[in-house]
Amino acid sequence: MTLYNYEPENEEFDFQSEEYFSLEQSLRNAHEIFDSIKEQNIVLNSEFKDDIWILNNKARKGTATLDFSSIKNSKLVSLPSNLKVIIKCWITENSLRIGVKHLQTYLNKVLKALELTDFKKEKVEILIKWIDNENTTRVKVKIINALLNLFDYYDFDCAVVYTNRLLALRSKFKSVANIRPLPPSKDILLFSYYLEEFAKDVIFDPKSDLDEKIYRTKLIFYPILIWWRLTTIIPLRPGEFCAIDRECLFFKDDKWYIRLPRNKIPIRNARRIQIIDEFAISEDMYELLSNYIKETNKFGRTATLISYRSIIWADPYKDTRKLFKKDPDYITHGILYQLIKKFYVEVLEKIYNCNIPKDNHVKPNSTRHIAIVSLMLQGISPIHIARLAGHATVETQFLYQDHKEYWVDSEVFNLMKKYKYLSANEGVHYQESFVNSYVPHEIQQVALKPNKTGYKSKLKIGFCTDELQRCPTDDCLNPCEYWLIGITEYLEKEEEIKKRIHEKRRTIDELFTFIHNLHRIIFSDEQETTNPNSLLLLKMKANQIQGELHSLANLMTKLPYLDTKEVFWIE
Repeated sequence: MTLYNYEPENEEFDFQSEEYFSLEQSLRNAHEIFDSIKEQNIVLNSEFKDDIWILNNKARKGTATLDFSSIKNSKLVSLPSNLKVIIKCWITENSLRIGVKHLQTYLNKVLKALELTDFKKEKVEILIKWIDNENTTRVKVKIINALLNLFDYYDFDCAVVYTNRLLALRSKFKSVANIRPLPPSKDILLFSYYLEEFAKDVIFDPKSDLDEKIYRTKLIFYPILIWWRLTTIIPLRPGEFCAIDRECLFFKDDKWYIRLPRNKIPIRNARRIQIIDEFAISEDMYELLSNYIKETNKFGRTATLISYRSIIWADPYKDTRKLFKKDPDYITHGILYQLIKKFYVEVLEKIYNCNIPKDNHVKPNSTRHIAIVSLMLQGISPIHIARLAGHATVETQFLYQDHKEYWVDSEVFNLMKKYKYLSANEGVHYQESFVNSYVPHEIQQVALKPNKTGYKSKLKIGFCTDELQRCPTDDCLNPCEYWLIGITEYLEKEEEIKKRIHEKRRTIDELFTFIHNLHRIIFSDEQETTNPNSLLLLKMKANQIQGELHSLANLMTKLPYLDTKEVFWIE
């Protein structure tokens, strides 16, 4: 097993980059990937410094040529002086995801765009016209995606203008330019659920240190827990997560902070955002990170938070890892990707008997989407989200704002656990759901409160248990704490109850759309002077969403016979 096993899964670029350009880090990663795929005979008789790379196109039983010779050193303001290095790193870091034939096509298209425009702002319409003249819509979208990916990878001076126009053009081709979705909510929830179960059963269990095999498993997958918990809160690219420094934690103003590897990009115009590289973290997060550091210090030096040497020691393929990893002081995006894939097989499938289709596996960049949507639906200003996400321009936010389903389902899921816990402390008995549900065992044990008062007043649906009729809501299915329903009546009125639940989901969807559109209005403010009324409205709508989520989750805990898969994951 090689560190960078060349198994490209895609024929085209995602319009979001999973990496960002940082000279030292990007060159190190690119050289390591280049050397690895060269040892696999993908690169033939070429070196990274060469202008011509010959690649083995095994699928076509031929070769493909990547020609960088047309990229010249430039003194143009629109182009960085190290443009050739940037393009080479960009191509190399994407070579693990894009097949040889397609890499050649994309490089040629990007170089053509560069030839036509020199990436000057005033030449953007030349680029748009050239793309629009391509033969097919599919080719147009592929070119747009590749350029958007490049502008997300490196902050060219033209990024604001070009990204806006490319997104506008891309929106005309919705039939073939759908935003790449996250995996279905149920599959992300299952991943998250069993990751936390693994943390409880292995990572946080002192007994796991007594069995060498279990301890090795703990060390291999401890980084996955850190990645998930940290990057679903702070929207980091996979490359940024991997580059977090070992000495990243510090104490200031009675709080623990983490320092992140963010590029300090000069603010060249009013549309640039000052990026945040220091984040206050919770005590739980601090404990998670500091315990990992203490646990892995014994394996020797590491420049990054995640110790690759500990993985070398723990992995059954450690001798192969030593051979293919040139610099064990650093962990890279490729390693993270391999660890996530391995977690699905070794933990979800073998330990918990949970089989999720490969196409529905989370990827290293999935958590970035989750974190951004979570911030958005908490009513956080889009400008502040851009700063948190490390976006140099607010326009880039549009690439990450269309994935609400997981966030909504996750919030409902967690609230149901909370209501179950609170009810359990009140001495409530639980009844197993008899339906076939995707929801894990803990959430199948939903609450059915007994009628403690002995009073029953019949309602249109269910009954009221409060003799004093102290109605805290005008809708008993909102729900009210005194509202209950029996098994027989639930089965009789199941469709009507489901309809009400679906209405609550639609209300949440409408609120999300409103917030999304409000973000766009704020983005369109050329003066970058955020209207206080807009921020107030954002917060108000975010609070409304929270209220609807609590109402939905509370209602679902009172319906132990509800087939939750019909409610959680509405297609």
